[in-house]
Amino acid sequence: MPAIVERLHYEFYLTNDKPVPRDPILDEGQRQQFIEDGYVVVRGLLPAQAVNQTKDALVAAHAELADPSKWHAMDNVFPNDFGLTMPCWTDSMLECAVDLAGPDILRDKLFSPFREMTGQDPWMAGYIPVLVYPTPGPKRYEEPQSCHIDGLHRTALYPESQYLVVFAYLTDVSDYSGATSVWPGSHRRVFEHHIRNGKGPGDRISDKEFDFEYGSPIPVVGKAGDVIFMHYLLIHSGSANHSASVRIGLNSAIQPDPLRPYVRKTGEPTPNWSAIDWTLQIPSA
Repeated sequence: MPAIVERLHYEFYLTNDKPVPRDPILDEGQRQQFIEDGYVVVRGLLPAQAVNQTKDALVAAHAELADPSKWHAMDNVFPNDFGLTMPCWTDSMLECAVDLAGPDILRDKLFSPFREMTGQDPWMAGYIPVLVYPTPGPKRYEEPQSCHIDGLHRTALYPESQYLVVFAYLTDVSDYSGATSVWPGSHRRVFEHHIRNGKGPGDRISDKEFDFEYGSPIPVVGKAGDVIFMHYLLIHSGSANHSASVRIGLNSAIQPDPLRPYVRKTGEPTPNWSAIDWTLQIPSA
């Protein structure tokens, strides 16, 4: 896919719907990495105060987190604690999302397929905390035995339910301490596989259709406050935590504004194409 050689200021829509020009947070190299690999990590995006406030609130809500003897009996996904995560739902995070997906995103709420599947009100704000507890094993990266695409039962080939998966680290994460694993370039392999098999806009994809080569995973290491932005078609997974501490992360998504649904770009590229637009170009025969 050709490199992007020109950028415009994106328009960041305020609540009164008047566009205001702003400079992008992500540089061209980061956008290009997202286009090619399907993910990008923004280091130190969340302020330390927000990270610590959220982490302290989670520990206060679940005192057993401080007791390693109880970890084996605890859930590792806390879908009802999204309200505690709002300090990490920052303007800078949303502006990074605009840099990748364009201005037509929801900013104050999202529809959670996970909460829907577990019988809860699917509308939420913020993130769902996801923890990885320590398990015995050598201190080295252990490739996941499975992988997935978030919200697959609602995922269409072109974005309807979401543009991006957002995952934030609240703790430092090495390759062996529960790092999120990604399959670089798998977003394009998924897209091209389904295009070759006749799928188009609105068509759903299925995990039964992952029977093709999509490469090998790599662990995304990081520090507390780092945020991973993943393409909605990127194959990814958690991994084993062989450290002595709980890995605390936050999972969320950036979704299309239903009043401004996504329209696939065709024809000659223009400078206002988003990174998402570039990833959804049909390969030449």
